[in-house]
Amino acid sequence: MTDSMGCPADTCSFEGSIFEVVDHVIESVDEFRYDAHLTEGRRLQENAREARDHGGFDEAIEDLEGALHNFQCAKLFADDVSSIESRCREMLQLIDNLVNQAENATDAGDKAHFESDSNFAGQKYEEAVDALEEARTLATELAPDRVAGIDRHLRSVQVRQESLELSEPHQTVRDLVAAAREHAAAGDRAFHDSEYEVALKEYENARDQYESLADSLQEFSFDESIADSIVCDVCRQRFDGELDSWRINLGVSLQVCPACVRFGSDGNLPNPRTVATEYRAIVENIENIRDGDVGLDWTSDAPLQSDRSEDVGTDGDRRDTRQMLMQLVGLCQQLGAPPSAAELDENTDFGYLDYRNEFGSLSEALQAAGFESQD
Repeated sequence: MTDSMGCPADTCSFEGSIFEVVDHVIESVDEFRYDAHLTEGRRLQENAREARDHGGFDEAIEDLEGALHNFQCAKLFADDVSSIESRCREMLQLIDNLVNQAENATDAGDKAHFESDSNFAGQKYEEAVDALEEARTLATELAPDRVAGIDRHLRSVQVRQESLELSEPHQTVRDLVAAAREHAAAGDRAFHDSEYEVALKEYENARDQYESLADSLQEFSFDESIADSIVCDVCRQRFDGELDSWRINLGVSLQVCPACVRFGSDGNLPNPRTVATEYRAIVENIENIRDGDVGLDWTSDAPLQSDRSEDVGTDGDRRDTRQMLMQLVGLCQQLGAPPSAAELDENTDFGYLDYRNEFGSLSEALQAAGFESQD
Protein backbone atom coordinates (compact mmCIF):
# COMPACT_ATOMS: atom_id res chain seq x y z
CA MET A 1 0.00 0.00 0.00
CA THR A 2 2.87 2.32 -0.84
CA ASP A 3 1.56 3.58 -4.17
CA SER A 4 1.10 7.33 -4.28
CA MET A 5 -2.42 8.68 -4.61
CA GLY A 6 -4.06 12.08 -4.65
CA CYS A 7 -6.40 13.71 -2.18
CA PRO A 8 -10.03 12.99 -3.17
CA ALA A 9 -10.97 16.66 -2.77
CA ASP A 10 -11.12 18.31 -6.21
CA THR A 11 -9.60 21.53 -4.91
CA CYS A 12 -6.68 19.86 -3.09
CA SER A 13 -3.36 18.93 -4.74
CA PHE A 14 -2.05 16.77 -1.88
CA GLU A 15 -0.49 13.43 -2.86
CA GLY A 16 0.97 10.61 -0.78
CA SER A 17 0.49 7.05 0.38
CA ILE A 18 -2.95 5.93 1.40
CA PHE A 19 -2.04 6.33 5.08
CA GLU A 20 -0.70 9.80 4.45
CA VAL A 21 -3.87 10.71 2.53
CA VAL A 22 -6.05 9.37 5.38
CA ASP A 23 -4.14 11.48 7.89
CA HIS A 24 -4.43 14.45 5.58
CA VAL A 25 -8.18 13.99 5.23
CA ILE A 26 -8.61 13.82 9.01
CA GLU A 27 -6.58 16.99 9.40
CA SER A 28 -8.38 18.76 6.50
CA VAL A 29 -12.01 17.89 7.18
CA ASP A 30 -13.09 21.52 6.65
CA GLU A 31 -11.58 21.47 3.18
CA PHE A 32 -13.59 18.36 2.31
CA ARG A 33 -16.78 19.90 3.61
CA TYR A 34 -16.11 23.04 1.61
CA ASP A 35 -15.46 21.03 -1.55
CA ALA A 36 -18.57 18.87 -1.09
CA HIS A 37 -20.89 21.84 -0.59
CA LEU A 38 -19.33 23.79 -3.46
CA THR A 39 -19.62 20.87 -5.86
CA GLU A 40 -23.24 20.20 -4.90
CA GLY A 41 -24.10 23.90 -5.18
CA ARG A 42 -22.63 24.09 -8.67
CA ARG A 43 -24.55 20.97 -9.72
CA LEU A 44 -27.86 22.31 -8.46
CA GLN A 45 -27.24 25.73 -9.98
CA GLU A 46 -26.64 24.19 -13.39
CA ASN A 47 -29.72 21.99 -13.04
CA ALA A 48 -31.77 25.08 -12.21
CA ARG A 49 -30.56 26.84 -15.35
CA GLU A 50 -31.54 23.89 -17.51
CA ALA A 51 -34.93 23.51 -15.83
CA ARG A 52 -35.74 27.21 -16.25
CA ASP A 53 -34.69 27.15 -19.92
CA HIS A 54 -37.22 24.35 -20.47
CA GLY A 55 -40.03 26.05 -18.54
CA GLY A 56 -39.69 23.95 -15.39
CA PHE A 57 -39.95 26.88 -13.01
CA ASP A 58 -40.95 24.90 -9.92
CA GLU A 59 -38.01 22.52 -10.37
CA ALA A 60 -35.68 25.47 -11.06
CA ILE A 61 -36.75 27.24 -7.87
CA GLU A 62 -36.23 24.09 -5.78
CA ASP A 63 -32.75 23.58 -7.25
CA LEU A 64 -31.85 27.24 -6.73
CA GLU A 65 -32.86 27.02 -3.10
CA GLY A 66 -30.65 23.94 -2.69
CA ALA A 67 -27.75 25.60 -4.51
CA LEU A 68 -27.89 28.70 -2.35
CA HIS A 69 -28.02 26.57 0.80
CA ASN A 70 -24.89 24.69 -0.26
CA PHE A 71 -23.02 27.86 -1.22
CA GLN A 72 -23.85 29.37 2.16
CA CYS A 73 -22.62 26.20 3.89
CA ALA A 74 -19.43 26.28 1.84
CA LYS A 75 -18.74 29.79 3.15
CA LEU A 76 -18.49 28.34 6.67
CA PHE A 77 -15.46 26.24 5.68
CA ALA A 78 -13.75 28.50 3.14
CA ASP A 79 -10.51 30.42 3.71
CA ASP A 80 -11.47 32.85 0.95
CA VAL A 81 -15.23 33.45 0.75
CA SER A 82 -15.15 35.92 -2.18
CA SER A 83 -15.86 33.30 -4.86
CA ILE A 84 -18.72 31.82 -2.83
CA GLU A 85 -20.22 35.26 -2.21
CA SER A 86 -20.02 35.87 -5.94
CA ARG A 87 -22.07 32.74 -6.59
CA CYS A 88 -24.62 33.75 -3.96
CA ARG A 89 -24.97 37.15 -5.62
CA GLU A 90 -25.44 35.39 -8.95
CA MET A 91 -28.32 33.45 -7.47
CA LEU A 92 -29.95 36.62 -6.12
CA GLN A 93 -29.43 38.37 -9.46
CA LEU A 94 -32.12 36.14 -10.92
CA ILE A 95 -34.68 37.97 -8.77
CA ASP A 96 -33.54 41.30 -10.21
CA ASN A 97 -33.73 39.90 -13.73
CA LEU A 98 -37.31 38.74 -13.19
CA VAL A 99 -38.37 42.10 -11.72
CA ASN A 100 -36.76 43.92 -14.67
CA GLN A 101 -38.56 41.58 -17.06
CA ALA A 102 -41.84 42.42 -15.32
CA GLU A 103 -41.15 46.17 -15.49
CA ASN A 104 -40.46 45.99 -19.22
CA ALA A 105 -43.62 43.97 -19.81
CA THR A 106 -45.66 46.43 -17.72
CA ASP A 107 -44.32 49.39 -19.69
CA ALA A 108 -45.17 47.63 -22.96
CA GLY A 109 -48.65 46.88 -21.63
CA ASP A 110 -49.19 50.51 -20.62
CA LYS A 111 -48.12 51.70 -24.05
CA ALA A 112 -50.50 49.26 -25.74
CA HIS A 113 -53.30 50.28 -23.39
CA PHE A 114 -52.81 53.94 -24.24
CA GLU A 115 -53.04 52.92 -27.89
CA SER A 116 -56.33 51.10 -27.19
CA ASP A 117 -54.84 47.67 -27.87
CA SER A 118 -56.33 45.91 -24.85
CA ASN A 119 -55.53 42.39 -26.09
CA PHE A 120 -51.80 43.01 -26.40
CA ALA A 121 -51.80 44.98 -23.14
CA GLY A 122 -53.43 42.01 -21.41
CA GLN A 123 -50.74 39.68 -22.75
CA LYS A 124 -47.93 41.91 -21.49
CA TYR A 125 -49.56 42.31 -18.07
CA GLU A 126 -49.87 38.52 -17.84
CA GLU A 127 -46.14 38.20 -18.64
CA ALA A 128 -45.39 40.70 -15.89
CA VAL A 129 -47.52 38.79 -13.38
CA ASP A 130 -45.81 35.48 -14.22
CA ALA A 131 -42.34 37.00 -13.79
CA LEU A 132 -43.26 38.70 -10.50
CA GLU A 133 -44.85 35.57 -9.07
CA GLU A 134 -41.68 33.64 -9.90
CA ALA A 135 -39.56 36.42 -8.37
CA ARG A 136 -41.72 36.37 -5.25
CA THR A 137 -41.32 32.62 -4.82
CA LEU A 138 -37.54 32.97 -5.08
CA ALA A 139 -37.43 35.98 -2.77
CA THR A 140 -39.47 34.17 -0.12
CA GLU A 141 -36.64 31.65 0.24
CA LEU A 142 -33.59 33.66 -0.82
CA ALA A 143 -34.29 37.30 0.05
CA PRO A 144 -37.33 37.72 2.35
CA ASP A 145 -36.72 41.47 2.66
CA ARG A 146 -37.64 41.86 -1.02
CA VAL A 147 -41.04 40.19 -0.81
CA ALA A 148 -42.97 43.32 0.23
CA GLY A 149 -41.66 45.36 -2.70
CA ILE A 150 -42.43 42.58 -5.16
CA ASP A 151 -45.93 42.28 -3.71
CA ARG A 152 -46.55 46.01 -4.29
CA HIS A 153 -45.38 45.70 -7.88
CA LEU A 154 -47.52 42.60 -8.41
CA ARG A 155 -50.57 44.39 -7.04
CA SER A 156 -50.10 47.34 -9.40
CA VAL A 157 -50.00 44.98 -12.40
CA GLN A 158 -53.06 43.09 -11.20
CA VAL A 159 -54.92 46.41 -10.99
CA ARG A 160 -54.09 47.01 -14.63
CA GLN A 161 -55.42 43.58 -15.52
CA GLU A 162 -58.72 44.26 -13.77
CA SER A 163 -59.19 47.60 -15.53
CA LEU A 164 -58.33 46.82 -19.13
CA GLU A 165 -61.80 47.79 -20.29
CA LEU A 166 -62.14 51.41 -19.21
CA SER A 167 -65.37 53.40 -19.05
CA GLU A 168 -65.87 56.17 -21.59
CA PRO A 169 -64.75 58.94 -19.17
CA HIS A 170 -61.60 56.96 -18.31
CA GLN A 171 -60.91 56.39 -22.01
CA THR A 172 -61.29 60.10 -22.71
CA VAL A 173 -58.72 60.93 -20.03
CA ARG A 174 -56.35 58.29 -21.39
CA ASP A 175 -56.66 59.51 -24.99
CA LEU A 176 -56.28 63.20 -24.09
CA VAL A 177 -53.19 62.72 -21.95
CA ALA A 178 -51.60 60.56 -24.63
CA ALA A 179 -52.23 63.27 -27.26
CA ALA A 180 -51.03 66.07 -24.94
CA ARG A 181 -47.78 64.30 -24.12
CA GLU A 182 -47.20 63.41 -27.76
CA HIS A 183 -47.45 67.08 -28.76
CA ALA A 184 -45.26 68.09 -25.83
CA ALA A 185 -42.58 65.59 -26.84
CA ALA A 186 -42.72 66.81 -30.44
CA GLY A 187 -42.33 70.37 -29.16
CA ASP A 188 -39.29 69.38 -27.13
CA ARG A 189 -37.67 67.74 -30.15
CA ALA A 190 -38.31 70.78 -32.33
CA PHE A 191 -37.00 73.13 -29.64
CA HIS A 192 -33.79 71.11 -29.27
CA ASP A 193 -33.37 71.37 -33.04
CA SER A 194 -33.86 75.18 -32.80
CA GLU A 195 -37.08 74.91 -34.86
CA TYR A 196 -38.87 77.34 -32.60
CA GLU A 197 -41.93 78.00 -34.77
CA VAL A 198 -42.60 74.27 -35.00
CA ALA A 199 -42.00 73.91 -31.26
CA LEU A 200 -44.42 76.75 -30.53
CA LYS A 201 -47.15 75.11 -32.61
CA GLU A 202 -46.67 71.75 -30.93
CA TYR A 203 -46.68 73.31 -27.45
CA GLU A 204 -49.88 75.19 -28.28
CA ASN A 205 -51.50 71.94 -29.41
CA ALA A 206 -50.33 70.30 -26.17
CA ARG A 207 -51.77 73.19 -24.16
CA ASP A 208 -55.16 72.77 -25.83
CA GLN A 209 -55.15 69.05 -25.08
CA TYR A 210 -54.24 69.66 -21.43
CA GLU A 211 -57.07 72.18 -21.10
CA SER A 212 -59.52 69.63 -22.50
CA LEU A 213 -58.03 67.04 -20.18
CA ALA A 214 -58.58 69.29 -17.16
CA ASP A 215 -62.22 69.69 -18.20
CA SER A 216 -62.63 65.91 -18.54
CA LEU A 217 -61.24 65.36 -15.05
CA GLN A 218 -64.14 67.42 -13.70
CA GLU A 219 -66.23 64.26 -14.09
CA PHE A 220 -64.17 62.69 -11.31
CA SER A 221 -63.78 63.62 -7.66
CA PHE A 222 -60.38 63.58 -5.96
CA ASP A 223 -61.07 65.65 -2.85
CA GLU A 224 -62.88 63.53 -0.30
CA SER A 225 -64.02 60.05 0.64
CA ILE A 226 -67.73 59.37 0.77
CA ALA A 227 -67.32 56.42 3.16
CA ASP A 228 -69.50 54.01 1.19
CA SER A 229 -67.89 50.59 0.73
CA ILE A 230 -69.67 49.90 -2.58
CA VAL A 231 -69.10 53.31 -4.21
CA CYS A 232 -65.84 54.49 -5.78
CA ASP A 233 -64.72 57.80 -4.25
CA VAL A 234 -63.31 59.02 -7.60
CA CYS A 235 -65.76 58.04 -10.35
CA ARG A 236 -68.69 57.66 -7.90
CA GLN A 237 -69.80 54.49 -9.66
CA ARG A 238 -71.84 52.11 -7.48
CA PHE A 239 -70.87 48.42 -7.49
CA ASP A 240 -72.85 45.31 -6.59
CA GLY A 241 -70.46 44.33 -3.81
CA GLU A 242 -67.80 45.90 -1.66
CA LEU A 243 -64.72 47.20 -3.43
CA ASP A 244 -61.66 45.02 -3.03
CA SER A 245 -59.76 47.44 -0.77
CA TRP A 246 -58.24 49.42 -3.64
CA ARG A 247 -56.98 52.74 -2.30
CA ILE A 248 -54.98 55.70 -3.61
CA ASN A 249 -53.60 58.67 -1.72
CA LEU A 250 -53.77 62.11 -3.35
CA GLY A 251 -53.53 64.15 -0.19
CA VAL A 252 -56.54 62.24 1.09
CA SER A 253 -57.00 58.47 1.19
CA LEU A 254 -59.59 57.39 -1.37
CA GLN A 255 -61.35 54.04 -1.83
CA VAL A 256 -61.51 53.37 -5.53
CA CYS A 257 -62.53 50.89 -8.18
CA PRO A 258 -59.86 49.04 -10.22
CA ALA A 259 -60.12 51.56 -13.09
CA CYS A 260 -59.65 54.57 -10.81
CA VAL A 261 -56.61 53.00 -9.13
CA ARG A 262 -54.88 54.05 -12.35
CA PHE A 263 -55.05 57.64 -11.09
CA GLY A 264 -52.72 56.66 -8.23
CA SER A 265 -48.93 56.75 -8.12
CA ASP A 266 -48.62 53.25 -9.61
CA GLY A 267 -51.15 53.85 -12.39
CA ASN A 268 -50.97 55.33 -15.87
CA LEU A 269 -53.81 57.87 -15.74
CA PRO A 270 -53.00 61.43 -14.62
CA ASN A 271 -54.62 63.00 -11.60
CA PRO A 272 -55.40 66.75 -11.51
CA ARG A 273 -52.16 67.56 -9.70
CA THR A 274 -50.07 65.87 -12.39
CA VAL A 275 -52.04 67.55 -15.18
CA ALA A 276 -51.61 70.98 -13.57
CA THR A 277 -47.84 70.51 -13.27
CA GLU A 278 -47.43 69.39 -16.89
CA TYR A 279 -49.75 72.17 -18.11
CA ARG A 280 -47.72 74.87 -16.32
CA ALA A 281 -44.53 73.62 -17.95
CA ILE A 282 -46.12 73.80 -21.41
CA VAL A 283 -47.47 77.33 -20.81
CA GLU A 284 -44.03 78.48 -19.67
CA ASN A 285 -42.47 77.03 -22.82
CA ILE A 286 -44.98 78.91 -24.97
CA GLU A 287 -44.37 82.19 -23.16
CA ASN A 288 -40.60 81.81 -23.37
CA ILE A 289 -40.64 81.19 -27.10
CA ARG A 290 -43.02 84.09 -27.74
CA ASP A 291 -40.78 86.36 -25.65
CA GLY A 292 -37.66 85.18 -27.45
CA ASP A 293 -36.34 83.73 -24.19
CA VAL A 294 -34.59 80.63 -25.50
CA GLY A 295 -31.28 81.09 -23.71
CA LEU A 296 -30.11 84.01 -25.88
CA ASP A 297 -29.14 87.37 -24.37
CA TRP A 298 -30.65 89.64 -27.03
CA THR A 299 -34.14 90.83 -27.90
CA SER A 300 -35.74 91.05 -31.28
CA ASP A 301 -39.17 92.03 -32.52
CA ALA A 302 -38.81 89.70 -35.48
CA PRO A 303 -40.33 86.20 -35.14
CA LEU A 304 -37.86 83.50 -34.24
CA GLN A 305 -36.65 81.58 -37.26
CA SER A 306 -34.35 78.62 -37.71
CA ASP A 307 -34.17 77.94 -41.43
CA ARG A 308 -31.04 75.89 -41.76
CA SER A 309 -31.40 75.72 -45.51
CA GLU A 310 -30.65 79.42 -45.97
CA ASP A 311 -27.40 80.36 -47.64
CA VAL A 312 -25.02 81.13 -44.80
CA GLY A 313 -21.47 82.10 -45.68
CA THR A 314 -18.36 81.40 -43.65
CA ASP A 315 -16.66 84.79 -43.94
CA GLY A 316 -17.30 87.62 -41.44
CA ASP A 317 -19.35 89.75 -43.83
CA ARG A 318 -21.95 87.05 -44.49
CA ARG A 319 -22.05 85.43 -41.08
CA ASP A 320 -25.48 85.52 -39.41
CA THR A 321 -24.65 86.12 -35.75
CA ARG A 322 -28.18 85.45 -34.63
CA GLN A 323 -28.31 82.11 -36.40
CA MET A 324 -24.94 81.19 -34.89
CA LEU A 325 -26.23 81.82 -31.37
CA MET A 326 -29.51 79.99 -31.98
CA GLN A 327 -27.70 76.92 -33.26
CA LEU A 328 -25.24 77.06 -30.35
CA VAL A 329 -28.13 77.17 -27.85
CA GLY A 330 -29.87 74.28 -29.59
CA LEU A 331 -26.70 72.18 -29.57
CA CYS A 332 -26.04 72.88 -25.87
CA GLN A 333 -29.58 71.81 -25.04
CA GLN A 334 -29.27 68.69 -27.16
CA LEU A 335 -25.95 67.67 -25.58
CA GLY A 336 -26.78 68.80 -22.06
CA ALA A 337 -23.33 70.43 -21.88
CA PRO A 338 -21.18 72.96 -23.79
CA PRO A 339 -20.04 71.48 -27.12
CA SER A 340 -16.48 70.71 -28.09
CA ALA A 341 -14.85 72.11 -31.20
CA ALA A 342 -15.47 68.84 -33.03
CA GLU A 343 -19.15 68.85 -32.01
CA LEU A 344 -19.53 72.41 -33.32
CA ASP A 345 -17.99 71.40 -36.64
CA GLU A 346 -20.26 68.36 -36.92
CA ASN A 347 -23.57 69.77 -35.72
CA THR A 348 -23.77 73.42 -36.81
CA ASP A 349 -23.72 75.24 -40.14
CA PHE A 350 -20.69 77.25 -39.05
CA GLY A 351 -18.05 75.31 -37.14
CA TYR A 352 -15.59 76.07 -34.38
CA LEU A 353 -13.37 78.48 -36.35
CA ASP A 354 -16.36 80.65 -37.30
CA TYR A 355 -17.42 80.91 -33.64
CA ARG A 356 -13.88 81.76 -32.58
CA ASN A 357 -13.51 84.39 -35.30
CA GLU A 358 -16.91 85.95 -34.56
CA PHE A 359 -16.80 85.96 -30.74
CA GLY A 360 -13.11 85.62 -29.90
CA SER A 361 -13.42 82.19 -28.27
CA LEU A 362 -15.93 79.43 -27.62
CA SER A 363 -16.21 80.63 -24.02
CA GLU A 364 -17.23 84.10 -25.18
CA ALA A 365 -19.71 82.62 -27.65
CA LEU A 366 -21.32 80.67 -24.82
CA GLN A 367 -21.53 83.86 -22.75
CA ALA A 368 -23.22 85.66 -25.64
CA ALA A 369 -25.72 82.81 -25.84
CA GLY A 370 -26.62 83.21 -22.20
CA PHE A 371 -24.53 80.43 -20.66
CA GLU A 372 -21.96 80.71 -17.92
CA SER A 373 -18.40 81.33 -18.99
CA GLN A 374 -16.30 78.21 -19.52
CA ASP A 375 -12.67 78.36 -18.44
